[in-house]
Amino acid sequence: MNKEHRQILRKNRLALVEDLEPRIILNFLFQEGIFYENDLELVNSLPIRQEKAEQILDTLPRRGPKAFNAFYEALNSGGSQRHLADLLYPKTPMQETSPPGFISSTSSARPSSEEPSRPSEPRENDSEIEGAFSRLEVSGRGSIHLDPPSTAPPTTTTAAETQDSDVYPMNRCPHGLCLIVNNASFEAESRLNNRRGSNVDARNLQTLFTSLRYRVKLVENVRAWKLKDVVFKFAKDPDHKNSDSVIVCLLSHGLEGKIYGIDGGLVSIEDILKMFKGNNAKDLVGKPKLFFIQACRGGEFDRGISFDKTDSPDTPDEEKKVEEILEEFFPEEDVIDSGFLSQQSLPSDSDILIAYSTVPGFVSWRNQDEGSWFVQALVDVFKTYASKEDILSMITRVNRKVALEFQSSCKKKQMPAPVLMLTRKLYFHHQN
Repeated sequence: MNKEHRQILRKNRLALVEDLEPRIILNFLFQEGIFYENDLELVNSLPIRQEKAEQILDTLPRRGPKAFNAFYEALNSGGSQRHLADLLYPKTPMQETSPPGFISSTSSARPSSEEPSRPSEPRENDSEIEGAFSRLEVSGRGSIHLDPPSTAPPTTTTAAETQDSDVYPMNRCPHGLCLIVNNASFEAESRLNNRRGSNVDARNLQTLFTSLRYRVKLVENVRAWKLKDVVFKFAKDPDHKNSDSVIVCLLSHGLEGKIYGIDGGLVSIEDILKMFKGNNAKDLVGKPKLFFIQACRGGEFDRGISFDKTDSPDTPDEEKKVEEILEEFFPEEDVIDSGFLSQQSLPSDSDILIAYSTVPGFVSWRNQDEGSWFVQALVDVFKTYASKEDILSMITRVNRKVALEFQSSCKKKQMPAPVLMLTRKLYFHHQN
């Protein structure tokens, strides 16, 4: 939404808040793809009509260059709201003034019963890139948060970004959807300790990927069956059709090739990846699919070490011996049955990056106050270099940062293990 449109909304805010009928406007904006399901839920959850109107007006400027014209049409579509449309673009007694970006069907006055003209497509220079960071609210078990990204002007695909290019097209805003699954609070029956510091990881990842122009969906504390259901529905989301790429972040306890639900049930990472293969997610064919997995991949570390409570793989109890920790977090039957995920068992589809926080068989370290080593490094590197480097260069920096700059009080180290199946370079910023 450009500066002129924002000023019009600000100038008429009091009148809009006083008379706006949210139900009529919401349905129209949702129909036109300006608002999403989470926007409807957020607005409808507010108890007072004026509060709903304020939320609509606060959200509109972040919905791109088409948002203002769609809002104008929404006001005109409901007879009781047309006086508000006139506030946005006042009419003289003898002549109607068509708003910028609209095609007027006649230059003379039009009967009040005549339908308003349809808007033309917005021009590229009618929009601006807006602020990027959104707020994370951690709520109860199983809750879902959806945060809109900033908007940016649509761009055309250049010849350098055709199918034959060595760079993935990243022209849309948002670039796509990002799913973050954060399992931090585990049920007692699971025999797994809560993952203190994981909420810090989730908050930092959400802020990062929102700033990189993704629409972020956060799912918290889900059982194994629910985790699979959430990922399956996310992979089928129709919004992928108009995206450049997709991101999935999994934060939980884990074994090699598996991660835990809060009930102690295990979900195969390979099964999760299969949900994004061509036959299951046709809208993502040829688009980069990025997976960031913060979880242990086994229980290997030197025996007899007592852990510092601020740098614990999965427990704050300094007195526990390695055997007891393995019994609690890595049940013997799971260690035996899980095996290692061989290179041959990975999905054969291209355009995939899987960034594991640690190598097969080893624990992944997490600080209860600052979050996991891997996510700390990932966020820091991406914030610094995403405007100028491709993702492979940044992942290499993440590997180096974790390997050299982090060490537990008992002098234990960690090495991330990315698996690369991308076929082109990926930049989060637009490449001309």
